[in-house]
Amino acid sequence: MLSPFPVLRAEIAALLVLGLILLALRPSFAGDRSPLARLAIGGGVSAAAWFGAEWLAGQGVSPFRAIAPITSGSELAEMLFTVYILLAMVPILVLLDQEGSSNPTRPAPARRWRLAGSERPPAVTGALALAGLLLVPGVAVTATEMPNDLATLYRSFGNVSAGDFALLTWASSHLPDGARVLVAPGSAAEFLTAYHPSLRLLYPMVVGFEYPNATYRDLNDELTNGTLAPNGSSDLRTLAVQYIAVTGMNTVLGNPYSPAPFLAEPAVFRLLYESGDAYVFALNSPPRVPVGGSG
Repeated sequence: MLSPFPVLRAEIAALLVLGLILLALRPSFAGDRSPLARLAIGGGVSAAAWFGAEWLAGQGVSPFRAIAPITSGSELAEMLFTVYILLAMVPILVLLDQEGSSNPTRPAPARRWRLAGSERPPAVTGALALAGLLLVPGVAVTATEMPNDLATLYRSFGNVSAGDFALLTWASSHLPDGARVLVAPGSAAEFLTAYHPSLRLLYPMVVGFEYPNATYRDLNDELTNGTLAPNGSSDLRTLAVQYIAVTGMNTVLGNPYSPAPFLAEPAVFRLLYESGDAYVFALNSPPRVPVGGSG
């Protein structure tokens, strides 16, 4: 995507097409842009070649798998956008050159600049004004829309509510040492150990996270769909769960647990804490020691 903003996306696309046309047709008024054309072509061909090599590596072609780690998708994207910048600047450079060629070649006599009386700055030509106007949308949209866009993006990856913070604070003084707490991948409850270091989370999400076992994977699939069927209750005992921490949608990287199946069975799941969309439940039945270790 050229830009998250439709106005800028349309303007950049128009500048790219116009830049390509000017470099390809080379009209006389555009001047000699061959150095810029060579740079853009070289960058474009290099980026395309690397993208092709990465695709072949993804298909398992052995020679390309060996060279794929040399670069990355983010580096190739930067290379490609550098080519875009070169192309988009061509129309603006042409307009600025038109402005320069409209001035007389004979230098004006040197004098001190004054705005007093009837003197005024020299009139800005249409070409220079148009070149400036091409930059106005980018400046205006970036200043007015970018903060909101970034805030929305950050919230999608880290949307922690006041109830979530209250849950973390409550747990620090109300859950016993060594308690085994079930949390959803990506939930704010994964920060419980920062408030109560002795807690045992089932299971903390780390870099390269994979489900630690099939039981946890199946339990997550059930609870994120708002049910404990078909094997949720037995899975809780297999993992020796003592407490369940439920939070809202904290990140787009993972779905939250639904509190509905726990609220539906108060005799089995005792509600210890509730604040907004944050809950802590205690499993009333005594847990069974998990097979193969403590988890």
